[in-house]
Amino acid sequence: MVEEIFPATYEWNISGSQGRDFLGGRFQKLWIDANGLELTLSEVAVTSLWPDRSAAKYSFLTPPKDTVVTLSQVVMAVEFVRQLILRLNDWLESSADVSVNLCPKQSDQRFIIELGPTKIPNSLKKVALQVEYFSGAFMGKWSFEVDQSCIRLFVDELSNSLKSHSLLTEPTSTTAP
Repeated sequence: MVEEIFPATYEWNISGSQGRDFLGGRFQKLWIDANGLELTLSEVAVTSLWPDRSAAKYSFLTPPKDTVVTLSQVVMAVEFVRQLILRLNDWLESSADVSVNLCPKQSDQRFIIELGPTKIPNSLKKVALQVEYFSGAFMGKWSFEVDQSCIRLFVDELSNSLKSHSLLTEPTSTTAP
């Protein structure tokens, strides 16, 4: 299901433990702003699966429909992406809660990734990944359960993507893309 929704061009992603929910993205451009802050323009997509409540006979057994939100211009501070990677690695060792806003402080956007105890009722899993996005009047919040293997793969993909862009794209401009 997720494979059909998201193109293979996403460089980093994390799937929920059940393989249905998904957060994916790619870094599109790196630059340094007037204050010397290294920034990246990112495309991010999030999906959640919902029961099909439009069916004539509604049931939780009805196959879910996919809801996909694509955020095509999320400006992230590279230092906050690196901080997220470090915090997630710490979580793998100590299970300490994680909450990192990846957008620069002076931005009108917030893209927050949190990892902590699940708030999903009757859940057998103990850990939930929560993604929040705010920009002006648009807000979105997604949450799905993850396990250590999901986090480990996400950290590796995020690290490798950031390294490849840092090596291939030298930030030379001081203006936004």
